[in-house]
Amino acid sequence: MKALVLAVILLMSLPLNATGKNPTPYIEIQQPEDGSVVGTETTLVVYAEGVGLHDPSVSISGYGLDISLPIGGCKIKEANNTDGTEYMYCKTKLDLKDFEDEKVEITVAVGTDTVGYVRDSVGVYVSGEAFGDAECEI
Repeated sequence: MKALVLAVILLMSLPLNATGKNPTPYIEIQQPEDGSVVGTETTLVVYAEGVGLHDPSVSISGYGLDISLPIGGCKIKEANNTDGTEYMYCKTKLDLKDFEDEKVEITVAVGTDTVGYVRDSVGVYVSGEAFGDAECEI
């Protein structure tokens, strides 16, 4: 009985990937920041990590209008590890002219082979004034 308890304790103390489980996927919208004011054209920057990353997409929801689009041009790098973790970096321009002078929610989703899709969202205000890539807090 002591040997069984000792074996369970040892298994619980092992790192997660040593037990054969996959790491928890992660996604973050790095730009624009939540609560910021952006222009009608802004840059979207997304970072994700997980196993088998695929099909990145963005959804933009405003007053009476929802748009969903795939995100192209993402770069995926495999890590030198045993759990199969990959890292995805996406940078693209968003045309937000249809959402001028509105608060919108930008949601990004990335598929993984382990848990389906992971998502992150930010809320921004789209101003008709020219900001370029600069943002300010509201």
